[in-house]
Parts: sequence; C-alpha cells; structure tokens
Amino acid sequence: MNKILMCLMVLTLTAIPTTSSAAAIETGQQYLLPRGEEVRGNLYIGSGHASIAGAVIGDLYVGAGSAVVAGLVVEDLVVAGGNITVTGEVLGDVRVFGGNVTIAGPVGGDLFVLGGSLELDSAVAGDVDFIGGALRLGDEARVGGDLSYRTDRPATISEQAVVLGETVYDESIARQLGIWRQADRGSMLVGLTALLGAWLFLRLLMLLFTGLVLYWLVRQPLERVIKHALAKPGRSLVTGFASGLSVPVLSIILMLTIVGIPLALVLVATYLAGLVLANVLAGVLLGVWLDRVILKQERFRLTWVTVVAGVSIFFILSRVPLVGWVLGAVITLLVFGAMIDLLINKWRATNA
Repeated sequence: MNKILMCLMVLTLTAIPTTSSAAAIETGQQYLLPRGEEVRGNLYIGSGHASIAGAVIGDLYVGAGSAVVAGLVVEDLVVAGGNITVTGEVLGDVRVFGGNVTIAGPVGGDLFVLGGSLELDSAVAGDVDFIGGALRLGDEARVGGDLSYRTDRPATISEQAVVLGETVYDESIARQLGIWRQADRGSMLVGLTALLGAWLFLRLLMLLFTGLVLYWLVRQPLERVIKHALAKPGRSLVTGFASGLSVPVLSIILMLTIVGIPLALVLVATYLAGLVLANVLAGVLLGVWLDRVILKQERFRLTWVTVVAGVSIFFILSRVPLVGWVLGAVITLLVFGAMIDLLINKWRATNA
C-alpha cells in the first residue's frame, strides 16, 4: 500500500510546476535536504529513503520506504511510508500513513496517523487521531485537544503525559479480536477438526468415484497400466521420475519462445492431468498388489473391491507425514511411468 501511495503521489504531482518559488519535486533512491538549507514553496518527495534536516517554507509531501523529518516545516506535513520519524517542528497539521511512526517534534496543528504503531513524545497543539495497532504516549507528550484512537488494545500512556481535551478509545477493533481471543478454544478445535474431516472425506469420495468410473468405462486400458507397472516396476519408476522432471523443464524452455507458448500450455495441462490420473490409479495398483500379497492370488485380479480398498488405503497412507508422502509419491510416479511407457510403445507400433 505504501508503494502505491508513493507512486500515485509522484504521478499526480508531475503536472505541478517545478519552479523553486512554487514547488519542487524530488525523486530517486535517496533524498537528503541538509541542515542549513531550505526550500521555499511546497516540496514533494518520492524515494526509497528521505531525510529532511533543512527547512521547508511550505507544505512537505513525502512518499518513501522510510523517512526522517528533522527540520522545520512551516505548513502541513503529509508522509506515506514504512518507518516514519518526525523530530523537527511542524507548524501546521501532520498526516501520516505508515508502519512504525514516531512523533518526537512539536506539531502546531492536528495529528492524524493511520499505521501499525504510533509513539508520541512531543507537544501537539490540536487533536490527535490514531487508527492502527499500538499507541504509546511518552513523558513529553502534550495534547492540546482531544485524543481519539481506534486500536486492538488500550494505549500506553505515561503518567507525565498530558491530554487537555477528552480521551476517546474506540473499542470496535478490540472487540472484534476479543471474540477470537475469548472464544472457547475447545469448541474451535472441534469445529476445525470437523471441517478438516469433512473436506478429507469429500476428497476420498471423489477419488473413489473417479476410480470406479475408470473401472467401469475403461477397464481394459486400466488393466494394461496396472499390469505393466507390476511387471516392470523399475523401468516404470525411472520413466515416471524422468518424465516428472523433464516435462516442467521443457515447458519452461518452450515458454521462453513466443512460438512455443501454446505448445507449452498444452504440455503443462496434459502433464497435470496425467499426474492427477496417476494419483487415482496409484490406489488401484496398491489394491491389486495387496490382493496378490495378502490373499495369495496367483493370477491378476481387478475388481471393484480392489479399486475401493486400494484407493482408500492409498488415500490414508499418503496422508502420513514423511514416510507416507514418500511412498505416495513413489507409487504415483510408478503408475505415471507405466502410462508413459505404454504411450511410447503404442506410438512406436503405430509408426513402425
């Protein structure tokens, strides 16, 4: 937000005359107005860091990542940035939009700050209005008008600080945060657990539905992929791992050329679709393998039971941290490689 404000300020002010008597516009990585020098007229600064130690006989507008105003500003001061420190005297109003704001110089008018934190340790002749996170009034703070602030916590006010007007604390932000802080953590944990459980259950149902649809509609191609993965696991795993690395690299290379961008997009879409399909078939492969190992089935058997059992077990296994993640990735790459091998074999047979 600070960069946007700075850019808007600079772009808007480019139409203002830049004569030394009317206004001055300064941009760059850093800007310094040395002590003892002065600018007559309004001064507009857009930079990474701004340091104003001299005098500005007019308004001062600053948009910077960080800014230090240590000199005299005869009229108003407006600053937008990250870390803002004002130690000089401002005879007019001060308006600051920043992250960490420190006001340690006297202000002749009102002070308005919208930011993360405000530390006030000087005299303000008018009102002080702050919207943000933390507000602190130091020993030298003197507010001639009212003090109004909207924060997530009460202000820290020194016993030596003086506020001549009213002190108004808007607790709306604090109340909104307090709802979370004072809520029953047990109930929140139960709710989050139920939400996570429902999401995982719906995802499992989607995987089961996809696996059963593939089983009923394309059973023969599905069997060929599973048989190839079981018959040649080493070759399939190497193919899957190599394809998993080479396809993204090839896609990036193609995107560097204008002509290759459409092909790269098609390649990436096909690659992602293949991985999603391989993730579903990985559960089917696990079900067939478990059926052969546990039930001692000598012949290949693919049924809807092995599909449901395999997809469910693979879904649970792949959620186990570290070990489950690795095993899930290996089985998925194994199936992905088997799919690539079969496609290559079919292409060779067609072009033989």
